Amino acid sequence: MPVNVLVGLEALKSGFGRSDAELYEQFLYNLQVRYAPGYSRPGEGEFELRTLYHFRQRLSRYRLTHGVNLPEQAFEAITDRQRVALPGDERTKSLCRALRALHYGCGYNALTSGDSGR
Repeated sequence: MPVNVLVGLEALKSGFGRSDAELYEQFLYNLQVRYAPGYSRPGEGEFELRTLYHFRQRLSRYRLTHGVNLPEQAFEAITDRQRVALPGDERTKSLCRALRALHYGCGYNALTSGDSGR
């Protein structure tokens, strides 16, 4: 599973307040959720639920080892590009603030072995 897809799924999870299990089910059966990270056909890009747990655990380890919050950097880069693209648009500014806030609730500050909840 590509890292950009996993980061996108984490953003969707946080943005919609879903658990890992709910996000996973939506990814499997909801074409709109599949389309968001770039998959247009059923069966394409499927993964195991534990992939989300392992990804989050690796991000936490990296942060503890290197002192770098990779999801925070990714969200900042996304929101900075959006701000440059549409600097005067209020909806874009609102989206940028929401995306920046997402990483605070994603559970990357400590190692987790399972679902971090909603």
